Amino acid sequence: DGISLERASVLELGPGPGLTTDWLVQQVGSLTCLDYDAADATALARRHPGVDVRHGDATALPFASGSFDAVVCFTMLHHLPTAAA
Repeated sequence: DGISLERASVLELGPGPGLTTDWLVQQVGSLTCLDYDAADATALARRHPGVDVRHGDATALPFASGSFDAVVCFTMLHHLPTAAA
C-alpha cells in the first residue's frame, strides 16, 4: 500500500491461472510472468497478450540481474517441494 508501480518493470513468479496477474497488469508499467507449468503459461499468454509470459523455472531465472524494478510472488509457495526450493 502506498507504493506506486505505475512505471515499474515487474516480474511475477508463479502466476498460475493469472488471478493476481489480472489485477497486477493494471498497476504496473510493464509485466513479465514466469510460470513452471507450460499449460498455465500458454493460457495466460493468450489472456494477456500485452504481458511477456514465459515458461520456466524460478530457481534458474532466464533474466539478467537488474532486469526488473520489482519481483512479486503470490499464492504459489505451497507448490514448492522443499523449504530450500
